[in-house]
Amino acid sequence: MRVKCIFGCLIAGLGVIGLVAANMLAEEAVDAGKINVVNGLKVTLAEKILPLAAAPAGAVPQKELCLKWENMRKDVLSLARDRCCDLYDHVFVRGLDGALAPARKDNRARLRHAGEQWISIASGKSDEEVFDLWHWVVKPEKPGKYEVWVEFEENKERDKAPAGAWSGKVVSNRLVVEISAAKAQPKTDGYGSAPSK
Repeated sequence: MRVKCIFGCLIAGLGVIGLVAANMLAEEAVDAGKINVVNGLKVTLAEKILPLAAAPAGAVPQKELCLKWENMRKDVLSLARDRCCDLYDHVFVRGLDGALAPARKDNRARLRHAGEQWISIASGKSDEEVFDLWHWVVKPEKPGKYEVWVEFEENKERDKAPAGAWSGKVVSNRLVVEISAAKAQPKTDGYGSAPSK
């Protein structure tokens, strides 16, 4: 009887620890989600529910991540982006145990990419993109709640930078997302095909 009691208390204790850890993660994400504006640039991660117009009744809503780059200045903001590769090592996924998921490496050697482009964002406007998290980070095998955020840095000196060229380091809000069990992830060049050998 005593053994059963001790075992039951241990299981209950582990459940409480897991619940406390989840709450702490959510609270930290809320605290870290406060507005962080650097040189007029605000970066926000958000989860959006996709429309179910063509889905059968009772279908589970599907979600996608969006990354928004917002100009908080009173004039234009010009952002140098290479959407294919400029966020490697700048996207973070952290579990309840504090461990970070490893960054993906296999797309670095691809031969095709869009190249660097200047994106001009008017005052009070934003540039928004669908954010494929697993393009940048290896998906954790264990399902559950994870904290996700982006750190973007631009400090290159350019001879022909446009007006309002942005530089600095900005950190997005921290978003807690529910991640399902990982499936096998084929290595690709970021365009849906296997990288050249």
